[in-house]
Order: sequence, then C-alpha cells, then structure tokens
Amino acid sequence: MVIALRNENAVSMKRLLAVISALALVLGGCAASREAIQDEFGGQGKTTTTSSASPALTTITALPIAPVEDDVAALIGVVEELRELLFDEPPSIHRRSDDVVQAEYRRVHSYSGANSSAHQDDFLQMLGVLQEGQSIADLEVTVPVPGVYDPKTGSILISADLQELTPFGRLVLVGELVAAVTDQQFGWSDRVSQLDADGDLDGRDSLRALVNGDAGFFSAEYLEQFMTSTERFAVQLELLAQQQAEELLPEHVREHKAFNDQHARDLVSFLIEEGGLAELNRAYGVPPTTSEQVYHTFRYVDREAARFVDLPATSVAGFDEVENGTFGERGFRALLSEGVSGARQLQAATGWGGDAYRLWWDGEHAVMLLMFEGDVGHDARELAETLGRWAIEELGVGGGLTDHTGLAFEGVSSYAFVAQSGTKLLFVVASDPVAGKRLRDSFWPEY
Repeated sequence: MVIALRNENAVSMKRLLAVISALALVLGGCAASREAIQDEFGGQGKTTTTSSASPALTTITALPIAPVEDDVAALIGVVEELRELLFDEPPSIHRRSDDVVQAEYRRVHSYSGANSSAHQDDFLQMLGVLQEGQSIADLEVTVPVPGVYDPKTGSILISADLQELTPFGRLVLVGELVAAVTDQQFGWSDRVSQLDADGDLDGRDSLRALVNGDAGFFSAEYLEQFMTSTERFAVQLELLAQQQAEELLPEHVREHKAFNDQHARDLVSFLIEEGGLAELNRAYGVPPTTSEQVYHTFRYVDREAARFVDLPATSVAGFDEVENGTFGERGFRALLSEGVSGARQLQAATGWGGDAYRLWWDGEHAVMLLMFEGDVGHDARELAETLGRWAIEELGVGGGLTDHTGLAFEGVSSYAFVAQSGTKLLFVVASDPVAGKRLRDSFWPEY
C-alpha cells in the first residue's frame, strides 16, 4: 500500500505532541491512569479472575512475548512502506549494553554530540551558558531509548536487557530505521564524516538536519497513521518529564535543539510540499551546505552559498588551537539567544553571509577569534551592535570603551572586542583578558 502524503496529513511532531499533551491533561482527571496504560503496553502477562461460588481466585496466565528483534523486523517493513524506499539489505540487529546504546544515541542526536570535551566546557563557561564547574554533560536531557542506528556499522543497536518495545520505543526506532534506509540509498553518513574531517561543522550539521528532519517527519507520520489514541497518550507520558526538564535549559541549548528538530522538519515538510518524496530524495544529492539554508528554505532553493572568509594566520602565546571552522547562522542564533531579545537576535543573525573562526585553549581559559562577512554593510553593523549588547549582558563588563575602530568590553575575567569595517566584522572574546587584548592588537591598525 502506498501512503499518500497530503499536506493536511503532514503533521509535525511538535504540533502533534502539543495536542497529545492537552489530551494527557484531560485524561489526568479521568479514570484512565498511567498504571492502566502500563498494564496494557508494558505488562508481561494478563490477570484473569475465576467466577465461582467460592471466593474468587486470581491466576496469572503467561502470554508469550515476541522477541524485540521480531518487532524491529516488522518496523522495517512499515518504514519501507512509509518512506517508499527499500533496504538493499535489512540492517543487522545487535544487542549492546544499555550504556553503549544511550551513549551512541547521545553522540548522534544530543546537544553535546561529539563536542563534549574539556575545552568546550570552558568555552561555554566563557560565553555564560555554563556556570563555573559545570560541563556539557549537565545539559543532557534525554529519555532512555531502546535502540539506535549506528552509521559506522550500518546496524541497529538495541539494549541487551530490552524485553519488549513500548509505543515510545517503536516511535524512536521508526526514526532510526528511516535514517538507516536513507543512508543505504543515499550514503549520507560517509559525507557527514568527510565534512567533519574537513572542519566544515556548519555543513556537517546542516546535512544532519536533513537526515534528522526526514526521520522526524516520518516518525510523526507513523504516530498519526499507525498508533491508537491510547498509544499516543503512552508516548506522551514518556516524554513529559523530558519536556519539563528541557524548559529549564539555557536558551543557547534550546536553540541548537530547535535547529535539529523543528527547523529540520520544516525543511523536509517544505521539500515534500514542493515535489513529494522525489524532491526529498533529490535533496540528498544536493543537501543544504549551511545552517542558513536550513533556516531559510528560499536560500536552499537558490543554493546560496556561504561567502569565503579569509581569516589571517594568527596565534595566541601559551594557547593551543583546538578548533577552527564556520560558526554559521545557527552559531550566532545560539550565542545571541542569551542576553538579547528574540527579535533582535533573529534580525542580527539572519544577515549572515559567511564567517570563519578559531578557538584556542590553555587548559583553563578559552579565546575565540571570529571574522564575519555580511550580505551588506548594514548586516555587519547590526551584528556588531547586537554583539556589544550581548557582551554587556552576558559578560557583565559594563559599557564598552572605544578602542581604535571598535569597542572593547573588559572585566576581571572576561574580555570582548567588536569592530566593523564595511561588510566585515571582527569579534574577539576571551576568558583571559590579557590574551584577548593581545589577539585583538594583532589586527591593528585595520581594526
């Protein structure tokens, strides 16, 4: 059977879960309880009561449970039907410890991903996202998942102790299987690895957004077309705690998550509306190359590429270079989400034309240098003003002081410098003021 993907049926996961959340609030005051749902979907057997003149006796009749591997095999067929793609060969299914499965899922899907490291912790502390002593791991909010697609082996990893799949577990694995079949047919994981090796993190994450949006879109289709209302309620119960915890996350993290969830699905919905599944499939041949193209579909349609930004060779005495690449529109949206109003944040970030950055670290302090290229001079000027507001709010350094052609913001343990020249902008931020000023001075007299 071919599933018709009409616009009115292409309901995003976010909107659908909001409806289910409202249903959960209504059902919370009714007789249906969480325990009742767990009995229906999580029970290992069925309770029956004998009818007799003597006192009733309760007996347990054991019901056979299909192996999880059989359930996953059945979901493979559902995914092929929904996505209208066939596996060249069904992915192998391997049992792994729960720790391994959860770690692999976080590596691919979570905020920290492969960026979880000591220098990233210090970098985010410098930006005010993390408090002193916190790490990226403290920002993790994920519910346990039953399995994950491992692109390194092309297989599905499921938890060793898993006995059966809940409705939420099936929903998760549908998304993972969509990722698996698109990898078989379009080979996206090899390109993700290459972009990562090339240091093109904005391009890597933009390709991953296409994959995540594809998986999220068809998970929502599965939720709508294959699950009962009671099963949907069971899914929402498993997600409520995660949703509540995410509301407490820093805006910086929530912006990254929105990119991989909401904006990624919006891109896929747009492609399907424009040309159906054929258009979505074609996108894997010419995927978005910048986060700007994910946020703004018209820029993806026009294939608007990032402007090349030549960042001069620089160094910071006593510091090692630990990262370099493109910050991207997503990076600016996340950075400015803290301490800047939403409207100003979006206005400043959407003038992105291209950038290049470097990050240094000495084991305790971080220093970042970024060169930005706006579409027009107004874009660079607007971003410079907004970065100044951000520095005042997030670094707690008071008003900026004129420093040659720019503004310097200096405190006891933080430093920032912003200068604009035409369509270009220079931005320095450091948790070591001395190192930050030295780096800034290396760009005198142009900045």
